[in-house]
Amino acid sequence: MQRIKELAALEKLALTAEEAAYIEENAQFLMTGFAALDAVNTDGIEPMVSVLGGNAPLREDICAKMLSRETLLDSAPEQHEGYFAVPRTL
Repeated sequence: MQRIKELAALEKLALTAEEAAYIEENAQFLMTGFAALDAVNTDGIEPMVSVLGGNAPLREDICAKMLSRETLLDSAPEQHEGYFAVPRTL
């Protein structure tokens, strides 16, 4: 539970005791699953990038009319000098 509280503090989340317990239970479930995967012997198995094997059909690039900057910024809650204004994250 302590690790969940530390992570919540880093992310500035206010978790109730019930929420922290729920997260801890689900995190433990995931870690158990990852441990089972980690136990699988994969020696001699080539890594895969995609299950499609590189034969996926590609679509053509088609130029389309884009919205203007002004139209997009009109729907922004805040803007500054022609850009979206967002809260600082650090």
